[in-house]
Amino acid sequence: FQERQVRKRYLVMVWGMVQAGRRIDLPIGRDTVDRKKISTRSRRSRDAETRVTKAEHLDGVSFLEVSIATGRTHQIRVHLKAIGHPVVGDPLYGGKRRHISPHLRAIQRLDRPFLHAAQLAFQHPKDGQPVAFHSHLPSDLQSVLEDLRSAAARRHLHPDHSL
Repeated sequence: FQERQVRKRYLVMVWGMVQAGRRIDLPIGRDTVDRKKISTRSRRSRDAETRVTKAEHLDGVSFLEVSIATGRTHQIRVHLKAIGHPVVGDPLYGGKRRHISPHLRAIQRLDRPFLHAAQLAFQHPKDGQPVAFHSHLPSDLQSVLEDLRSAAARRHLHPDHSL
């Protein structure tokens, strides 16, 4: 981990539209006001890098695949909030919304941030062989994603219903 030889890939849903290829390299550290939070405005920050490798836009939210070179506390959540796209369902970093458009109502079923560690890969320290661990999107997140994809498809077939 210290040598940044571990590849970490996450699946995340954010508010708004984020393009694939986006790189966020803002240093982060403990928030100066709220010690439970991490911030890009910390006095004692450490380097952090987050890359958006894939993006699917769903009429108001984006489903992303992100990779991180570092593994700082709350890194993905803090970086995405810093660029104006908080993680959907994240109460700590601004991803909870009271008023949600009808086509995004599936989001109201979430009782946690839409963030999932999908892959961890590295070379085994003893024999150097590649090792990878994969984790499918949990059923609660998968269900929300499928409903949002269906709603987006319906809206594109019937544009007179769009907002």
